[in-house]
Amino acid sequence: MTTDSTNLNAALAVPAEGRELTLIGVVEGALSSLAEVPLQVEVRLGHARLSLGELLRLKAGSVLTLDRRVEEPADVLVGGKLVARGQIVAVGDELGVRVTELARPAGERP
Repeated sequence: MTTDSTNLNAALAVPAEGRELTLIGVVEGALSSLAEVPLQVEVRLGHARLSLGELLRLKAGSVLTLDRRVEEPADVLVGGKLVARGQIVAVGDELGVRVTELARPAGERP
């Protein structure tokens, strides 16, 4: 059985002549192929706990008090996982988040 060495090299991320194979290069190459995959990003300002009665009494103009202080950063989540925190900002007529810190991957030490 013969294998096309060009396809095999590409599949194994074997570098072209004169380039060094590194783990970072392989990861960057793999990630670049995923760069256009759309992700749902969620920004969480805080949480509130309500009883069913309180929920039923909500109306236009009601204010929910969240468990965060005004100066605390909002959480930026992807797939339900915290990826960053940031400050809520106005971007024209829309809201945005200025990233102030990136979350550490699980198990990474400061």
